[in-house]
This record gives sequence, C-alpha cells and structure tokens, in this order.
Amino acid sequence: MKNRRARLLACAFSLLAASGLGLSGAAAQTASPGLGYPPATAPNSFGNGYYAMAGGGLTFIGANSSTVALTTATFANYYDQTNGAGALLSLYVRYSTTKDCSGNAGGSALGWFETKAGQSFQSTYPGGFTLKPPAPGQYWCLMGDVSIQGNPTSYYLTMIAYTANLISGTVPSTVSAGVQAVSGAVPPIGHLP
Repeated sequence: MKNRRARLLACAFSLLAASGLGLSGAAAQTASPGLGYPPATAPNSFGNGYYAMAGGGLTFIGANSSTVALTTATFANYYDQTNGAGALLSLYVRYSTTKDCSGNAGGSALGWFETKAGQSFQSTYPGGFTLKPPAPGQYWCLMGDVSIQGNPTSYYLTMIAYTANLISGTVPSTVSAGVQAVSGAVPPIGHLP
C-alpha cells in the first residue's frame, strides 16, 4: 500500500508538470519555478547519478542561478539491501538567499520515492519541471532526504539519478557530502553513527 501511495504522489507531481501550465516561445523565458519548458536541444542536456547515504539535506545540484528543466528523476534501492529494507527519497528544491543554499527562501517538493529492496522508480516530468531562482539575487539547489527502513547501522547506499536541460546560464555544480558518483556494480556500504 505504501509503495502505491508513493507512486501516486510521484505521478501527481508528473501530472502537475503536464497539466497545461507549460509555456512556449518567449513567454517561457519568464515562467515561474515549476512551470514546464519545451525540451532543450541535445547539447543543453545533462544529468548525473549518485550513491546517496541515508540522511537529510543531500545536495544533488549545488547552489546556482541558472534556469534548468528537470526531465527525469530516478531512485533505486539495491536488491540485496540489509534485511530487505525499503528506502525512501524525498526530492525537493530549496531556494536560498545565499550561494550555498543555507539562507532558506522557501522550497518546493518534487516527489517522494519509496522502493522495496531491488526496486527502482523513475518519474518523468513531461516538458521538464523548471528549476530557477524565485527572485533576482537568489539561488536554488536540488536536494533530497534519504532514509532506510529500520535505520540499520550498515546498509547499501541508494542510487539517485536525474536528467535535465539547461535553459539559461551555465550547467550547475553537483555533489555534496553524503553523495558520491556512481562507479562499479555493487553500491558502497553506508554506516550510521
């Protein structure tokens, strides 16, 4: 039941992005955060994949003032997870008045992904979900909170990936503490203090 609820929540966010709020042409350049953009051409596409430790405030795209259309978000839980534990990702955008995203200026939820061991979940945002600062002189970060069912002291790290299109500005920086680039077939082991 919980897995269905997570899928419904993620689908609801996808439907919001495709609900006709999209703008085209010059009007798209003044869209508010969260509104859909037409897809960018291939040279403007980028993405990344990470292993993520359990914890809050993980940064997947660092503080920036670029305008980006998030097109997919993927969350995977290793098939041999400790005790067959499920995993939960809360994915959100934090707006900030400081260039390190510590000056909170609000935020927006993008989805909750709950997976059993061995499952992955992907949410597609048709036309892209716009990520941009809410006001001049402000910044945004793509962030997430990860938890492992039962809070085991040792567990396999979850995998998080995204794809996006750059609309304006420069490709934002990525990576933070608790997040590392995907390498190898078996995820690293995480340890809770």
